[in-house]
Amino acid sequence: MRYPENPRRRVSAAFMSSPAVFDACHGLLSEHGIDIVTPDGLFDVLLVDLRPGQVGQARVPSLVSSARRLAGARPVLFLAGHEQFTMAELQTLASTETVIPAVASARVLTTAIRRSVSDVDRASEAALRLRAMAGLGMGVQTTGDMREGVDRALLFAEPSVQLLPVFGDLSVRTRTELVIHGSQTLQVLEHDQADALFILAARNRRPQSSLIRLLRRHSRLNSIPIIVIEPRADMRHMSYWASCGADAVIRPKELTLAVEIAGRIRRTRAASEGWNTLLQQSSLTDGAEPARLASPRFFEACLAERLSAAGRGDGCPFAVGALRIDPADGENHATARSEVAVYVSLALRSTDLVTRPAPDLFLVTLPNASKAEALKTMQALSRMITDLKFGSRTAAATFNARTSLVMASDASSAQSVISAALRELPAATAPLVLA
Repeated sequence: MRYPENPRRRVSAAFMSSPAVFDACHGLLSEHGIDIVTPDGLFDVLLVDLRPGQVGQARVPSLVSSARRLAGARPVLFLAGHEQFTMAELQTLASTETVIPAVASARVLTTAIRRSVSDVDRASEAALRLRAMAGLGMGVQTTGDMREGVDRALLFAEPSVQLLPVFGDLSVRTRTELVIHGSQTLQVLEHDQADALFILAARNRRPQSSLIRLLRRHSRLNSIPIIVIEPRADMRHMSYWASCGADAVIRPKELTLAVEIAGRIRRTRAASEGWNTLLQQSSLTDGAEPARLASPRFFEACLAERLSAAGRGDGCPFAVGALRIDPADGENHATARSEVAVYVSLALRSTDLVTRPAPDLFLVTLPNASKAEALKTMQALSRMITDLKFGSRTAAATFNARTSLVMASDASSAQSVISAALRELPAATAPLVLA
């Protein structure tokens, strides 16, 4: 799973704060494709400002409770000042909710917003498929064991005056192992001997930032929580570490908060990976077996559940795309049955469901997608199939790909959505017969 995975639509965020903060954030977030709306409207994520200048400290617990009631199942992000990070209430809040320093850059805030919305979209898609499975009598699958907090921490730090105090304070809060080289860090993490990585920022930050970038590209370690302990945690340094891929930047005196944040990140990403695994396993055949391509029956059941949710006002607009492939040479090729299907499924996200009702036809659902983003996805899929060569080197086959797209939020039935997508699709130039 590529992480973070940006939503395929403009995200709407509501702000519980003073009008001055609302106006200041409006232009900043709009530049990054995030719309600011009022809390009484429809929104994807709720932002709450807990800074002392915006709300009295005595009102923090009541404001947190009100925000949770208002958001319901939607994510809540809290903005707090560094002077509040030593408060016991805020440390408890950080163990279950996303707390962002108020001096954080736009990159930190927008990444947290998109990540939280993507996690909710992934969970809602998994729940929808489970309802479809139950309706067809296919049984219910589980996402595996949920991880706990941070029991084993790894501190990567170069020898310095601050090393011993930080290592001692961190060891009091969780079992901590100390390494001073990047190669040692990779070895410990690859052997699953740490739940989170803490980095004490050195004077030369380039080796540490290179390690973070390497971990974010690692196929197995890209989701590990990375907390940077930065003595100079101003906006410039926070923006730098965020651009490298760090999850949070904390001052040395805020280690209790750092451990709570790392634990919440670990639990959240474990749940996200569990939903992602469930989505990969819930593309089912008629025999209730996981497959790259879902059966048309299961595809229609999921589409019916999606339309039902949209009718109740519970779902976001979604799109249904159709892809037709034609052999470029007009001949029939057996490779179309296997290779094309593999590449189509790999090019899409785990939340997208693909079926093949005919040898030359693919149907795709793109949930929580705007028309522009859905069209971009289908065009990229068409270009990929057209550019690739299938089969052996001596007998390579190429295919022409044609696509159509329909927004299905107001449709009455699954069959009407599929019919609308097929009406927009050009007819095949030559029927494709699979060997």
